[in-house]
Amino acid sequence: RFQKDKWIVSEIVDHHEDSGKYTRSCNGSERTIAFAGGEALVASACTLVAERLKQTWDSPYPASLSLILLGTILLDSVDLSDLVGKVTQRDRVAAADLLAHTEWQDLPPHSKILLGMNSSCTTPTFTTIFDLLQDAKYDAAFWQSLSVRDALRLDYKQFPTGGKGAFGISTVLMPMLGFLKKDELVSGTRSYMQERKVSFLAIMFAYEDSDGRLNRQLAICGTNVTQIGEIGTFLLQSVNSEDSLDLQELTIDAPIPDGLALPMRLFDQQNVKPSRKQIGPLLQEYFAMSE
Repeated sequence: RFQKDKWIVSEIVDHHEDSGKYTRSCNGSERTIAFAGGEALVASACTLVAERLKQTWDSPYPASLSLILLGTILLDSVDLSDLVGKVTQRDRVAAADLLAHTEWQDLPPHSKILLGMNSSCTTPTFTTIFDLLQDAKYDAAFWQSLSVRDALRLDYKQFPTGGKGAFGISTVLMPMLGFLKKDELVSGTRSYMQERKVSFLAIMFAYEDSDGRLNRQLAICGTNVTQIGEIGTFLLQSVNSEDSLDLQELTIDAPIPDGLALPMRLFDQQNVKPSRKQIGPLLQEYFAMSE
């Protein structure tokens, strides 16, 4: 909220480990953080928002708000699928409540058409919403059209290293080779790292193959050649039950233009379950040990 000529963080609703920030402006009941025992208690922070909505808003809910919340819950939980291992009962309950207590006929006509709604189908289905958003999320032409900077900044998160430094992780939803072929790859990546004031950047690639299977790849890059070598070795050797990345190092046939100006190591991630929620803390372990 805006207070005394500046914005302050007055409440936090999240499902990641509490970083302990903004405790002066929000603490106690103002910090709703669904994370315990090293694990997120929900697949999506929007599940927490939907739970709050149920407590404070008389149904029916606004259709546009429900679609935003439900779409995010379905994307984060991969259509409430048990196979991916992210969904919880709280996600299921929140999604069911949104679907059942929303006046879906209030959606604009073009939204109803996209969601397959008509006179005989007045409520969208989970899978219809998920498929529509998932197709847009992984749209190859969209990701190919982006500059290096735009691709890196679309889904970027920064992690503290324990000292005064930080590192970044970008998630890019296209095959790694396609990204490496982008114009001004090295200069664009270096420029973005300078913009974010980080000397190490991990780029997580996620995409679906022709059979709809999720694939993951990982690139690590930075300004310190020795550090990139150490981090690569650390990741290859890290085996932690189901969160093991199961990495296989890759080489590419064609050299990256100006590749020597930005040390990189490239990997296939055979275990597709670990996402940034696991890889971020894993990299923090390395930086904690190296300080």
